[in-house]
Formats: sequence, C-alpha cells, structure tokens
Amino acid sequence: MPRIVVISDIHGNLDALQAVWGDVRRRKADKILFLGDAVAFGPEPNETIEFLSDVVKPDLVLRGNTDRYLLESLWKKKEHNLQPAVAQSLEWTAGKLSKKSNEYLSKMADETRLEIDGLKLLLCHASPGSDEIGVKAGDNEHLSAAFESAKVDVVLCGHTHVPYRTRIAGTEAINVGSVGFPFDRDLRACYLSFFVGDGEIQELTFCKVSYPTDRTVAKMNETEMGGKSLFVHRLLTGTASEPKLAPEKQG
Repeated sequence: MPRIVVISDIHGNLDALQAVWGDVRRRKADKILFLGDAVAFGPEPNETIEFLSDVVKPDLVLRGNTDRYLLESLWKKKEHNLQPAVAQSLEWTAGKLSKKSNEYLSKMADETRLEIDGLKLLLCHASPGSDEIGVKAGDNEHLSAAFESAKVDVVLCGHTHVPYRTRIAGTEAINVGSVGFPFDRDLRACYLSFFVGDGEIQELTFCKVSYPTDRTVAKMNETEMGGKSLFVHRLLTGTASEPKLAPEKQG
C-alpha cells in the first residue's frame, strides 16, 4: 500500500519544516503533497521555499491564500480587509522574496483531484472552491453544498491550522493541520500520514514533531517584520489568539 504524506501551512518556519522532513524520511513516504501557505508570517521565507523545492520536492504543490496575497500584493489594495499585522508581515515577506521564490509561488496549482488505488481525492487549501473558508473543528454545515458538489471520497485541506477529521455532506473531510503555526495548543509541527488500500484510507495518523520553537522565535525577533509580535505570540501559544496589551499606567 502506498504511504501518502500531506503537509500544509509552513508559513516561513524553516525549523519546523526541517524537523518534519526528518520525520517524513523515517516513514519513507511514497507521495508527498503540499496544500499551500508556504512563506508568509515566518522569519525565513526564501530559505523555506528553497528547502521545500530542492529537498522535500513535493509531488504536488498547491497555492494557499497567503501565497496568493503575496502574488497579488493584496496589502497594497485599498479594498483589502487584512489585519494590520498581517498586511505588514506580507509586505516584509514580499520584500525578502527572491525572483526564484516568486517563480515558485507563481507555479503553484489551485485545488486538484487525484485518484489513488480507486480512492477519489480532492486537494484544496481551505475547502472546495475556496482558499479562505476553512474546515473547522465543529459545525461545517455552511460547507455542505461545496462538499456535495465535489463528488469525491475524501477532501484533504489545511488553512485553519487545526488537525481534524469529519464528514461533511457524506464526504470525508480531513484537515491536515499546520507545520509552521499550529493552532491546537500543541506547539509541535503537524502533518498527515496515511496508507491507501482497497479504495480506502488506512492507518491515518496526525504526526506531531517537536522542533526548536525558541530558536524560531529568536529569528523572528531579529527581523524587521512589522506586526511580528502577533506571530511570535502564536508560535509560543499554539493558538490563533492575539497578545493582550499591557494596561496603561495611571498617574
């Protein structure tokens, strides 16, 4: 049976990606799939793309919403509704990306269908037809129409940074979690591993890998990235929360 490994949401966290790669090599994957969000918000965008493209070499590379934002220079558009910290981080990242890195982003695919040993899969960044509306741990009724129209056995997605397995409109939905910025209160990098046999997913595992988070935080603090305090907070808490502002001193 082929072993399939799926990674997503690296977000410029090279330390986490390198740790995951070490674990993936030990498991000897037959196929590696990447579901997008390669570089934004982390301290090492170019190094991350170089490692992803030259070392990991995924068999399939999808474009995530933040990859698209970088290609579109979304933060420059008046109508954008990005958080200030997100816009500042995207601008910093764009300024760091090399020509080679931008070319890699531009060649990423949109959602893709695969069939492996009779199992029909749809791979997307967030959900069928969207790179921004994610599959959450909870009620996903609003996604029923999209999943029903997908007409596949399994949808693999990322975006929310929380590993999760459920069914939506009769279709199995698996959120693979995040390599670079986990939001399930577990600071370890997360990726998905499974086998395909007899047209079914077998031995599915959300793999958790420790990496030197403190080193990544130190790298973040050394950058001139605007809004970096938000992303440092998220690295240290494993959540999508925002840091609380210290109360102003009176008198």
